[in-house]
Amino acid sequence: MGTQALIDTSGFDPARPKFDIHGVRSLLPHRFEFEQLSGLFEIDGERQMAIGFKRYTEEEFWVRGHVPGSPLLPGVLMIEACAQLGACYCHHIYKEWGGFWALAAVDKVRYRGAVRPGDTVIYVDKLLQIRSRLMRFQFQGVLSGKIVVEGELTGMRVEAAAAVG
Repeated sequence: MGTQALIDTSGFDPARPKFDIHGVRSLLPHRFEFEQLSGLFEIDGERQMAIGFKRYTEEEFWVRGHVPGSPLLPGVLMIEACAQLGACYCHHIYKEWGGFWALAAVDKVRYRGAVRPGDTVIYVDKLLQIRSRLMRFQFQGVLSGKIVVEGELTGMRVEAAAAVG
């Protein structure tokens, strides 16, 4: 894994997502402070990719306390956004499996830039492996054409899950 982008994100416009926040909510049970995606551009089973984004505002729960006076998005929330994106992929492409996709592991994570209120990050997940109870993605977060986070994540399907929708 290097710093080469998985895709060119310059053509994605957050004002024109394929799935808005309501579409995201139809795929994930996360709500309130734990909604880490604002919308989805693509869920592509053929290319085995999901592309989404998050608009970070001054109202985010972490702004007040994570570096007061110069708020900085906690890196773990970037990982959570990528995990939620992977779960959207699984719920969309493998609807019949049901359950809840929970983050199980992260590997090879590198942070390469700061994200602050007012920024919009485009997140990209590329499927590496999937089985009925396991998913593995390579992920990246891109801000203004620059990779700000990258790594690999593993999720596992948990049978007893909250309903989506």
